[in-house]
Formats: sequence, structure tokens, C-alpha cells
Amino acid sequence: MRAITLLLTLAISLPLAAAADENDAIVSLIERNVAAFRDFDADGASSTYADDADWTNAFGVRQHGRSNIRTYLSNLFARPEFRSRSQSGPAELSVRFVRPDVAVAHRFTEVVSQRGSNGEKLPPRKIHRLIVLTKDAGNWLILSELVMDERQDRIVR
Repeated sequence: MRAITLLLTLAISLPLAAAADENDAIVSLIERNVAAFRDFDADGASSTYADDADWTNAFGVRQHGRSNIRTYLSNLFARPEFRSRSQSGPAELSVRFVRPDVAVAHRFTEVVSQRGSNGEKLPPRKIHRLIVLTKDAGNWLILSELVMDERQDRIVR
């Protein structure tokens, strides 16, 4: 009886531990991406995307492929109006596994003090990031990302 109980315990706990490890790997990847954005490091940020990734920012700019994302981010990070922003408060992150090798993450954060392209101060931004990740050759990468700003004036409750 003890052997059966032990086997059942192992059968239940091993997948849970593996899932926790995968969740930690995804959180770590997203944290690396966020740190690279904070440090204006286009190479570091783009390294978290798959070679054929799709990326769309909150202003509707779309990029396809790690190389194009890197080029766009290099130009974006050089702009003083982008560099003026800072995070306001803690971020929220959730991860959901669609399959063992596919996950969807949602990250929410508030950004303040960002300026628009004409220099005007933007209101505080409530930013949602919907991130699709895939595991290939043992590594998680961002396959697709959609960034959007929450617009309080359009929310119907």
C-alpha cells in the first residue's frame, strides 16, 4: 500500500514541479525583456523574441522578425520622448499554458512621464501586453506580442 501511495504522490507531484519550472522560465524571460526595455537595450530585448516573431506596439506599429524588431527598438530607444518614461507601481503578470510548449502571458503595468513625438506629456498609460510564447529546442521565446493602452474613456461598465 505504501508503494502505491508513493507512486501516486510522485505521479502527481512531478508534473506540478515541471509546470512550476516552466512557469519560472517564462517569468524569467519576460523579466529579461522588461529589464532590456527599461535599460533601452535593443539587443537584449530582441533576443527574447523568436526569429519569426510578430510584435505590435500600442500605437499600431507592427514588426515581423527578430531582426526587424531589433532595428525598430534601436530607433525607438534613441528617442528622448521614449526615454522619459518610468514605471509607476508594481506590474502584474499571469501565465497560462495552452500546451506544454505554448503559453500565453498577460502583463499589466502603468507608465508615467512619457512624452509624445511632438514633445507633449502623455497622460499616465495603463499598458497591457498579451504575449504568446513557444518552447523550441528547450528554450522559451516570444512568438507574438500585442501591446495596448487601456482607455478609461471607452470602458463601459
